[in-house]
Amino acid sequence: MFFHSDYTLGLSAVFLPYNGYLHLVPRLIAIAASFFDPLWIPGCYVYASLLLTLYVAARTQTRRMPFKTHAGFALAVALVPDAPDGLLNPTNLQFILACSLILLLISIDPATPREFVHDVVALLLLGLTGPFSVVLAPLFLLRALLRRSRTSSILASIGIVTGLIQVWMIIRHPLQLPPAPDERMDLSYLFAVPGSRLAGSLLLGHFFPARPSRLALNLAGIATLALIGYLACRHERYRWPRLMIGACCVLLLASALFRQRMTLPSMAGFGFGSRYFYGPQLLVLWLLMLSHFDSGVKSRVLHGALLVFLAVNLPRLREPAMIDFHWASYAPKIRHGEAVDIPINPDWTIPLPARKPSSNRTGK
Repeated sequence: MFFHSDYTLGLSAVFLPYNGYLHLVPRLIAIAASFFDPLWIPGCYVYASLLLTLYVAARTQTRRMPFKTHAGFALAVALVPDAPDGLLNPTNLQFILACSLILLLISIDPATPREFVHDVVALLLLGLTGPFSVVLAPLFLLRALLRRSRTSSILASIGIVTGLIQVWMIIRHPLQLPPAPDERMDLSYLFAVPGSRLAGSLLLGHFFPARPSRLALNLAGIATLALIGYLACRHERYRWPRLMIGACCVLLLASALFRQRMTLPSMAGFGFGSRYFYGPQLLVLWLLMLSHFDSGVKSRVLHGALLVFLAVNLPRLREPAMIDFHWASYAPKIRHGEAVDIPINPDWTIPLPARKPSSNRTGK
């Protein structure tokens, strides 16, 4: 979709909303990739997504994190098990970048002009990529009120402005929700979804039963929310980042449930809409990893939960290869500006109209 918009609209597609809000980073990836030969554009999309995913992982290892760095925080970015449609593509990159927005929220204030510029640019780009600035803007405001520093106030202002821009886009371009079978919300699955996508996915992995009972999932969901509250409010080291990560986890989960409120029964199983739970799953893993710095029996129990997560999810961490539709055979037609219908995964088609080849963008 981002390739098609850039190909047909050019730079005017940068601020074109999709699904009701702006996707600035994927649009910029599409613009940058368009200067390469069409043969290499899919690779540009994949590697740009990879680099930005590595950026999120690297952010967990900087000196500005309010907790002692540990490689597990970075590895967790790629080890989230229920994310087959989230990794290595610009379209769903927003869900990974939202976690970088959270890292920015809990970061220590910048100490140098370079760090300050990074924060401002990152917040502008991330705030205008996906709807997450809408739900996280209040936490940036809370951060500024507690820290009472000039930089935190500036970042809070940027977070609020980007959130308001996304709200304005959502109001002007309302999203059409997928219809429910009986055209009503089935709230009996409200807690079943976190029970399945957090407790079930993280701690049962491929042992998760094919058809668990709704009651069991709802009970697991309630227990999961209680666990998140416990992990976030523990009177241990790093209380501020624990509280913020816990609050962000609940907000991201609530926004996912609201977004998919008409399809809650479908969301209670693996696979469907997995990208919406990338953030909550990663944040639960980060909360568990913060127990690494604690002591006592409870801490050892939480360490054991991490080992269980890794053991039961190893079979799920390798995704099957997609069908090769031989993009290279269509690249010459794109290069020469011919009209062409290009098949892509899973079973879609990109219809490209004929156009005059450009000297410096796609079609070179």
